[in-house]
Amino acid sequence: MDKPHNLFISWSGERSRAAAEFLHKWLPKVVQGVKPWLSSEDIDKGSRSHDEIATALKGIKVGIICLTSDNVRKPWILFEAGALSKTIDDRTRLCTYLLGGLQPQDVQPPLGLFQATRADKEDTRKLLHTINSAVSDEPVCKDDLNDVFDAMWPKLRDTLDRLPPAGPPVQAKRTIDDMVAEILELTRAAAISKHMPSASSSPLKFRGRWAELTLRRVVELAGSSNYCDFPEHETVTTESGRQRPDMIINLPGNRRIAVDAKVPLQAFLDAVNPAKSEDDRAKALAAHGGLVRSRMIQLAKRKYWEQAGPELELVVLFLPGESFFSAALEQDRRLIDDGMQKKVVLATPTTLIALLRSAAYLWQQEKITQNAKEVSDLGKELYDLVGLFLAHFKRVGESLNGVVNDYNKAVGSMESRVLPCAQKIKEVGGATGEGIQEIGPVDESPHSPTSPEEGSKE
Repeated sequence: MDKPHNLFISWSGERSRAAAEFLHKWLPKVVQGVKPWLSSEDIDKGSRSHDEIATALKGIKVGIICLTSDNVRKPWILFEAGALSKTIDDRTRLCTYLLGGLQPQDVQPPLGLFQATRADKEDTRKLLHTINSAVSDEPVCKDDLNDVFDAMWPKLRDTLDRLPPAGPPVQAKRTIDDMVAEILELTRAAAISKHMPSASSSPLKFRGRWAELTLRRVVELAGSSNYCDFPEHETVTTESGRQRPDMIINLPGNRRIAVDAKVPLQAFLDAVNPAKSEDDRAKALAAHGGLVRSRMIQLAKRKYWEQAGPELELVVLFLPGESFFSAALEQDRRLIDDGMQKKVVLATPTTLIALLRSAAYLWQQEKITQNAKEVSDLGKELYDLVGLFLAHFKRVGESLNGVVNDYNKAVGSMESRVLPCAQKIKEVGGATGEGIQEIGPVDESPHSPTSPEEGSKE
């Protein structure tokens, strides 16, 4: 009987795949007893099935996730990381292998909570010692493992150096359908991971974070970050204590919308679990509707707006999937009406995208209004400056007229008195040389500028 796999290698994208495939062949040559599992399909395309992953996870003792700048935020990488975290209790044996110069600070939770391993010699050596102690019944002594590693490292280093370069970021235009489809993939990933083996042993509590991840992804896909500020984990203090919304949407005029994504979804996941009986699934579905209403009532009691003042418009109860909302509404038809009366709005990814885009439109209109006001103020300032400039210019013209008059008087005095006297001196032989050049008066005078008001009077 074949020995089960004991090391799981996750990848997504061509750069990550090149490194994962070489590790798949290289690791057994360095560490005795290693039998890695590597899929031949790209997980980012959703090609790996639940059954395939569940089978591969049996007996896994170490998980390696090959990360690059291209896949570090891919939703299916997060899904596979969650599956690994439920299988492996020891966090030190959950490793991210950082490729292409990726640094630990570049990796956000939940992946950021794994053991970060740079793709350099010393970090890779530490990773091999972790694998050696975890998968081998009789681990190789450290000195022997170091000798083998030193001999084999150049081949791995050369492969990592030849990884294809990162592709340029592509900002493709996305439709609402594209955005919702990707969010639904996150929803499906969370629903599948709920039924993975050893779900209760997750050190990262992956299930508890996926709603927040979906919320962040909705904001990112809606493209609202350019227009709105979303200060997550802002705490609001009320009479009932300190309350923390998952997100605050800032609107023009200091208005705000609080978003809460902490609605319990356990009952819904039980309702869609095929292992449950029909009666149990029906009870779970009814419980789901009750939990959503209970959460809505809790948010209404918090009364964020009383603490924040009149600028808080409403509270959004975010359900990270259309199916969660429709299932709750089937059980409780008055959810929407009662929520509006309590200033609590139920929102799914689709409606939240629409809300965020409306917020972005408001910010655009606010910017247009501000620009119009600035143009108006600049126009008024320019008009005053033109008037001041014309006043100075008029004084310059008056000064020029004065200079011309003085010049003409001087010319007249010279022609009537100075030049006749000089001519007489020359006639009596008292002077020689060329005659004195005649100087005429200036007949031109500067034009005075005319203001628009004076021109209209004419």
